[in-house]
Amino acid sequence: MNVTAIIPIKNGEQFILDSTRAVLENMRSTDEIIYINDNSTDRSLNMLREISKREKNIRVINNPGSGIVDALNFGIANSRNNWIARFDIDDLYSKERIEKQRKLISEGVAAIFCDYMFIDENLS
Repeated sequence: MNVTAIIPIKNGEQFILDSTRAVLENMRSTDEIIYINDNSTDRSLNMLREISKREKNIRVINNPGSGIVDALNFGIANSRNNWIARFDIDDLYSKERIEKQRKLISEGVAAIFCDYMFIDENLS
């Protein structure tokens, strides 16, 4: 079962490298990763375009609307897979997150959620 990671971003250049590493660690090479640029004014779009040249399963699209809801809906509409994994650009994730969730996919399952923990920029 292939999964699409949906990641909206607005002016998140300082998180892109760590976020991309974490998402790639979670996803299989057959999965798809979509970054939705939500009208960033920093270097986010250029950084993501460079990364997508090296990582073939990453696509970068521009939100034709404005705001996170428009960005998420646009990303979902552009997904090639039936299963969507929602990521935020500034969050950290367990390397096993998607594999654990993937094991729960079966007939009749419509959504799978995971637990979370709040941390600050000092990881405390």
